[in-house]
Amino acid sequence: MQSTKLAPFTVWFHQSGEFHTIKREIFGNGVYYTELATSKPVIIDAGAHIGLATLYFKKMYPDALIYAIEPLEENYKILQKNVFENQLQDIELINAALTDSGSQTIIHLDRSPIQWWSTAGREEGAWNHQQQTSSRQVPAIQLSDLLQRINQSVDLLKLDIEGSEQHVLKEARSYLGKVKNIIIEFHPIKTQSLRQILTILENAGFSVELWQDGKPISATKVRGLVYIHATKNP
Repeated sequence: MQSTKLAPFTVWFHQSGEFHTIKREIFGNGVYYTELATSKPVIIDAGAHIGLATLYFKKMYPDALIYAIEPLEENYKILQKNVFENQLQDIELINAALTDSGSQTIIHLDRSPIQWWSTAGREEGAWNHQQQTSSRQVPAIQLSDLLQRINQSVDLLKLDIEGSEQHVLKEARSYLGKVKNIIIEFHPIKTQSLRQILTILENAGFSVELWQDGKPISATKVRGLVYIHATKNP
């Protein structure tokens, strides 16, 4: 395991190329930047990996209450270390996958020597089918159950769950009224569609913008990964 300074934090990671790629996306490009209406927001970080988004949210909102969800045990242990060693408070760590049903699920992780584990998810071969993966059973929770347990408004729901976005949102659609802002990394795979996700969000009362390469983009022009920014209508 390696470590480096990422002011004001010390960050531990297992794969240098992956770490620097994700650090650039989150801290450099600001893919999860959003202005929330409170200095003490409630945030769900689903697909927390080793915690870079959690650290980013804590840097922006030091008094935030964060639920950080990560299914892969190898990532989860580093997530725990990054939270503990930086003495961060008000963070609940959840070792599980978000799914639409069940208490367990199968995820697939990179089995190559590179070990690019941020892509671990329910798609064999990763969301882009360009990895050699092995499968593993992990605990699972439903977003609807988590929203009910939190029992207060959620200021930001961040989803980077490697192709499970549509299933998870559809399962929890009756509870999305508790959420004020959503940022989703949409993965274009055969089992989900951007249009259907946008429809779920719009029917739940959200206004939606799409962002790609740091610029707004229309749904008809999207190719590949895109970020969905959804804001609850007044």
